[in-house]
Amino acid sequence: MSVPQPCGPEPDGSCSAVTSPDGTRYGFLNMGTLTASPIAAEVTGADVKGGTLPVRTLNFTPKSAKPWGEQCQTTITASLLLDAHGLRQS
Repeated sequence: MSVPQPCGPEPDGSCSAVTSPDGTRYGFLNMGTLTASPIAAEVTGADVKGGTLPVRTLNFTPKSAKPWGEQCQTTITASLLLDAHGLRQS
């Protein structure tokens, strides 16, 4: 489980959470209205010793879906994963 931490001023403020039992850390960025337009992401963090990780960048497009059927509203989500293999859309 992760425990949310305070967020910065919107819409460009970043958010964070404390670690989960398996060591995974989650972050959250409230972008206001998310569209299916491409996004340029720049991500960094801290390693287990508190050192700064290198900045990683990724251009990606959020995912659109109609999970409740074609007649219902479209949902748009954007999710990234930063791990030992780099930064990628998840």
